Amino acid sequence: MSSTLAIIYTITNITDLFDRLCGELLPGIQKINIVDETILKLLLRDNGLTPDIYRRVNEDVIAAETAGADVILLSCSSISPCADIAKHFVSVPVLKIDERTAAKAISIGVCIGVVATATTALEPTRELIQTKSQEAGVKTKVDAVLCKGAHEALLCGNMQKHDRIVSEYLSRAIKNNEVIVLAQASMARVAGKIQKFDSRVPILSSPHLAIEGVREILSDRGKE
Repeated sequence: MSSTLAIIYTITNITDLFDRLCGELLPGIQKINIVDETILKLLLRDNGLTPDIYRRVNEDVIAAETAGADVILLSCSSISPCADIAKHFVSVPVLKIDERTAAKAISIGVCIGVVATATTALEPTRELIQTKSQEAGVKTKVDAVLCKGAHEALLCGNMQKHDRIVSEYLSRAIKNNEVIVLAQASMARVAGKIQKFDSRVPILSSPHLAIEGVREILSDRGKE
């Protein structure tokens, strides 16, 4: 019997990315997509997490388990802290999209650039890296970079403008850091383009690493 992964999204335009990654890394897995754009609207309205958002994420997580999910992944780094609460309401793992990315960044270097297009994603990612650094007993310097104008372009569907702005900020961040962490899954394809021409500094994107983490969890469950 195949396992089931539920992914909770706050935006629709990255579902194809995760469908592709699951096809490559988790062949045969059953997948549930829960797209809840209400969460994004609340995040933008309130400029960060609120009790209403925690409640909404909890409801989506519970719905995912009820639908048969063996693992639940929060695909938006802006709501990653919600996993710490939501996991107490279900009996299956609830994963943060950026947890493995933060851990890998710390293993690569101490000067870490965090690049985001939304302020709501920038701070949670920075805090997660600092938490992981403290847990590992490593001192890191986090350079938080906001790609001004990119998120607005994304919401308007102007992907060309979004990609251009992100590329410009990434090119600058590469000069000042040992490793770059992308705070949002929607930025992943831009990083791929840049790494083809400039591979001096690793650019870590959360989707691939997160799905690898799901694969490890499901593999361990299969051994039980």
